[in-house]
Amino acid sequence: MQAEIFRTCAGTQEKLTRLKPQEFIKEPFSFDTLEQKRNDTEQRLINLHPEIKFERFEGFGAALTEAAASSWMKLSDSNREKLVRAYFSSEEGIGYTFGRISIHSCDFSISPYSYVEDGDMTLETFDISHEEDAVIPLIKAAYRYEKDLKLLASPWSPPPYMKNNGEWQGGYLKPEFYQLWADYIHRYITEMKKRGVEIWGITVQNETRHHQLWESCVYTPEQEAEFVKNTLGPTLNDTDTKIFVYDHCKERIFERCLKYYSDPKLKKYISGIACHWYSGDHFGEIELCKKAFPDKFVIMSEGCTYSMEKGMHKSDAWQQSYKYAHDIIGDLNAGLTAFIDWNITLNEKNGPYHWREGRSYCDAGIFCDTENNKLVYTPNYYVIGQFSKFIRPGAVRIGLSSYTSMLETTAFMNTDGSIAAVIYNTGNCEIKYILRIHGMLLERTALPYSVETVIFKNQL
Repeated sequence: MQAEIFRTCAGTQEKLTRLKPQEFIKEPFSFDTLEQKRNDTEQRLINLHPEIKFERFEGFGAALTEAAASSWMKLSDSNREKLVRAYFSSEEGIGYTFGRISIHSCDFSISPYSYVEDGDMTLETFDISHEEDAVIPLIKAAYRYEKDLKLLASPWSPPPYMKNNGEWQGGYLKPEFYQLWADYIHRYITEMKKRGVEIWGITVQNETRHHQLWESCVYTPEQEAEFVKNTLGPTLNDTDTKIFVYDHCKERIFERCLKYYSDPKLKKYISGIACHWYSGDHFGEIELCKKAFPDKFVIMSEGCTYSMEKGMHKSDAWQQSYKYAHDIIGDLNAGLTAFIDWNITLNEKNGPYHWREGRSYCDAGIFCDTENNKLVYTPNYYVIGQFSKFIRPGAVRIGLSSYTSMLETTAFMNTDGSIAAVIYNTGNCEIKYILRIHGMLLERTALPYSVETVIFKNQL
């Protein structure tokens, strides 16, 4: 049984590097006590148990914001193709199968905009042609490599005239505009479909709990529940688009699920809950949601690294990238359904964006150096790729145990029978381990702060 091994490591500057294949060996056994002690593999084990299967995983992806799309559009044809291939090709890239897009503007749009004129009470002026400038071309380019791309669309705010404060920032959706806003979302789904873009799912509102400096809208749990149950759910019932609630940080997702899923009429409209990673690990929240409601999705709809350091070449880029390794492993082991990174790309100034002045500068897996027509790959791209390239849609998580928490590990069985185990060494020294499955052993040394993926065909 031969294993393929790929590794990303700051110390060796390996970036999704294919290592020399390695053969599993049969676990030695002897009736001789001294011989048994000499060859005992009791120590350093990571056990894989494919007999135990957990939830199905749907895939990885990133946000195709206007900032990303407009930066991509400024590159040469060859570099545009290279970037899309790097993300969406499962053979030559890291195999993304999800994308997140905004319903009209978000903070990572060039400027605020909606699809209707201010005060339009009939949607007579509804027009999504703005998205034809950059976002739809990027989506269509991604389709060439991933024809089953799943798009999750999120509003950052209804148009200001529908809100109590009449502004893009904060406030709440007036109840008298519930139906008009639901019709607006339905119209968006319909118009995108006319342009060859299928909206797989929508979230009710990005970051339901915060009044941001940019487009935002607050929903209490009661407001969101009422809107979905009585208006949005019935309005979208003639579409195949899934509805996801909350779309904010992980620490509150279980209490939201308890509230929403306890109402049978509301529950039937909801496919799952979406969350962000900005409030810490809270892997237990995901685990509780999946244990209590195994038929409902839990999707990581946004997470990114950021700092007050501007530019494409950040001094702490490698250190930041390992947040992805830690969070993805914790999320997957808790039962996450899909993982969607934030901006798939940005320009050399970490934008474009608006209303974010004085805030931190977000990172991307690949930056578009539009001034020099270059692509700049960051460690984030390679670390995420250690998962997304090898844990494919439809894979199921399998049982495992590890002798040390210093090696954070997850393992999945793909639909073709292959097993992918990802091991992240969280420490600054080498750690030896033995991957063990069905009495077969693979002895490895995890380098400091390395992420390695071991892939092999399960033969039993």
